[in-house]
Amino acid sequence: MTAKKTTNKGFDLSDLKPTTEEIKIELKHPLTMEPFTKPDGSPMSVTVHAPFSAGYKKALHEVANERIKLQSKAAEAGKKLELMAEDVDANSISFLTKVTKDFDLVLDGKAVEFSKDFAEELYTKFIGIKEQVEAEIDNTENFMKH
Repeated sequence: MTAKKTTNKGFDLSDLKPTTEEIKIELKHPLTMEPFTKPDGSPMSVTVHAPFSAGYKKALHEVANERIKLQSKAAEAGKKLELMAEDVDANSISFLTKVTKDFDLVLDGKAVEFSKDFAEELYTKFIGIKEQVEAEIDNTENFMKH
C-alpha cells in the first residue's frame, strides 16, 4: 500500500480510509496476461464490492453464517463437522459470487447479462478468472489512496 506523506512529515489517518465501494477488474488472458477484450476492443471486466464496503462485509457474514449454521446442526446431532478441501473451494466460490456486483463479458459472441448464477459459473468453469478476481480483491492499492 502506498500512502502519501502529509506536510508535517508523517502520515495522516485519512490515508487508511477506503476510497471506493467497488473495484472494476479488467480481465487478462490467463496464459498470455494480455487484456481480455470484447470484439470491439474494449476490456472484459468484473466489478466486485471492495473490501471494507457494506456489500463485501455482508457477503463475508453470509458465507460465515452458513458455515456456523452447519456446525450448529452437526453439534445438535452430536456430530463434528469436518472441513474438507471441497468445502473451502465451495465457500470461496460462494463468497466471490456474493461480492460480484456486475460484469462486462462476451460469451459466444454475445454480451452476458449479469446474474449471480452466471457469476458462479464464471468462477467455476472458466480458467483463471477466479484467481484474477481474488488477487485484485487482495490488492489493497485497488481501494486505497495512492
